[in-house]
Amino acid sequence: MQILINDLQRQVQLDLGYYQRLAEFALEQKGVKTGEVSLVFISPDKMRELNRVYRGEERVTDVLAFTLEEKPLLGEVVIAPEVAKSQAQEYGNTCDEEMEVLLIHGLLHLLGYDHQSS
Repeated sequence: MQILINDLQRQVQLDLGYYQRLAEFALEQKGVKTGEVSLVFISPDKMRELNRVYRGEERVTDVLAFTLEEKPLLGEVVIAPEVAKSQAQEYGNTCDEEMEVLLIHGLLHLLGYDHQSS
């Protein structure tokens, strides 16, 4: 399993190695042994743009997951850390805890889980 990470935001300092290890661990727990996942951290403005283009929603969101048909790439999880930081306060979490939830949430979407049936 390979996790490719790209941090395109500068507002929230991240331990990229930690999120790589967490993604690898979570995927191994679900039985995924091969493939690649791209993990991208972006600004709220970029997230709003992606949400508008791909989901038709003109608002910022915290995480998006894009499944890809090209082997070995399983897909891409895109997270807005600044949004996570704001939400963390609202939910009574630390920013790290909120980021962990969003990462796992996105990975589960890549594996076929959705909000309605899973």
